[in-house]
Amino acid sequence: MSALQPAFWDELAGQFGEQLVHRLWLRELLAEAPAAPRLWARYGWARAQKFVEAASLSRVVRGARQRAAAGPVSGVFAEPGAVGASLERRSVRRFAQAPMPRSVLDEVLAAARPLLLDWPHLRLYVAVQRVQEAARGVYEFEGTDLMARRAGVSSEELVAATHQPWAAGAGVVVFVVVSWVELERARGAEPDAYVSALLDCGRLGEVLVAAAVQAGAGGCTASSLDEGVAAGVCGLEAGVEEALYVVRVGMPEVE
Repeated sequence: MSALQPAFWDELAGQFGEQLVHRLWLRELLAEAPAAPRLWARYGWARAQKFVEAASLSRVVRGARQRAAAGPVSGVFAEPGAVGASLERRSVRRFAQAPMPRSVLDEVLAAARPLLLDWPHLRLYVAVQRVQEAARGVYEFEGTDLMARRAGVSSEELVAATHQPWAAGAGVVVFVVVSWVELERARGAEPDAYVSALLDCGRLGEVLVAAAVQAGAGGCTASSLDEGVAAGVCGLEAGVEEALYVVRVGMPEVE
């Protein structure tokens, strides 16, 4: 299992012997890993049980040191009854083929702004398929503007990245991306930092879908991604940032 996650050469040599490790390297069964592997791999949290134990212990220790700060509440959830409405909403996975109005996209992204300001370790990459007054391509939302990252994106790429047929069609697919450097700077290197990042992604996704419903559109979320394909779609730097969550937004199909 050690060869399936990042490890230092000396560690492998000490465990398996220098000669065996060298032969594996020559046969390309071992490959050089990024200088800054993902947090859970860097600290040996690849196995679920070990990770959960480490995260639980870390949360207890952190909680004893300081009280958890209350997270920010984005605009759409700050309104009376918004949380209840969110619990009652239904996901939309069948979308109209007509282009989505640009005003809907603007409303959805504006709702995310307060959270992104408080959580600089999260970024939004928006894959535009058919949206009025917006060229097909991938954009990064930088708080106020959409900055083009690549021209054109195919429905096949988005379906491959999300494992979901609903990714194809009019509207947008929003990838919630974590910056490992910013996450470690904001939350530390303890395993519960990664757990908190996943919770942040889920909360941000709910805010985006709630804003979409409020704007007359619909959406759904998913956390199952092909990280490699998603990184290619968004142009992410390996080992530095990674897509953890996806949100689909579009106009609901009329029965």
